[in-house]
Amino acid sequence: MLSYVISWGAALVLHLIARQAGLAHFGSLMRMAESTFDLGSVADRLILPVPVVFVLTRIVDFGPTLAGLVTASVVGGVAGFKRLGGQLLRWRVGVRWYLLAVFGPGLAMLIAIGLYALVDSSFLASANFIWPTIGRELLFWLFVRTMLGGGLGEELGWRGFALPRLAARHGPNRASLVIGIVWTFWHLPGHLIGASPVANLLAQLLVTIPGSYVATWLYLRTGGSVLILTLFHGALNGFNSFYERSLFPALRDADAWLLIFIALLIGISIWASTTMRGEWARFSERTQGYGSSTF
Repeated sequence: MLSYVISWGAALVLHLIARQAGLAHFGSLMRMAESTFDLGSVADRLILPVPVVFVLTRIVDFGPTLAGLVTASVVGGVAGFKRLGGQLLRWRVGVRWYLLAVFGPGLAMLIAIGLYALVDSSFLASANFIWPTIGRELLFWLFVRTMLGGGLGEELGWRGFALPRLAARHGPNRASLVIGIVWTFWHLPGHLIGASPVANLLAQLLVTIPGSYVATWLYLRTGGSVLILTLFHGALNGFNSFYERSLFPALRDADAWLLIFIALLIGISIWASTTMRGEWARFSERTQGYGSSTF
């Protein structure tokens, strides 16, 4: 609830600022802040200074993490705050997990794009393979989607705080489902300003629920490393932006490839869910009580 209040409240304030500036909705300011960094181009039309508007855009994206830190502090005091933040510093997990978190989503999307190309390869005409420009584009999108929102903005809340508590009571599979639903509807304001809000929300649901199961699986396998989940979340969003906006711009008008990716993601999530049965007790023992209700 606090995640919703923080993010939706900031989005509402931004929407009012955007309308005052003659923009369509708060999404215009969000794009300027995180993709093109050109809020200064409308500085003379904003009722608040550019730095304040930029901070508001980050509050929208960082609602879950802020809510997690606040609630951890209320429940556990300074110790609760430190323990939650400590999961973000859990980095000794093995190189393979870093590779899987960073490149796994990109590889799965590339497979989906390849399968789509077998049916309709017209989008390949828009391909941009100019190096090193395209390399810089990939690093840019991974950085933006990991550090300025997405990964760092959400994972301390969804997986760092909520997952251990829910899984301790209901097991990792039910916890994944609950978080997936909450995670989906947290994105609601962004879909309401789109051309097809119902279709977009449904697509979000089909990505975030299976994605939640995969994220829980990663959390279990890495001993509760929110750092790995932050990288995974950032890569999931970053490669999507990279493929659609930089490498194959024509893919933005082709939903079929995304449906193929969703099918792959659902298949992976089903496999992950079967491997997590009975896992939480063993995970809790290995991590010395991470699954306890006092976490």
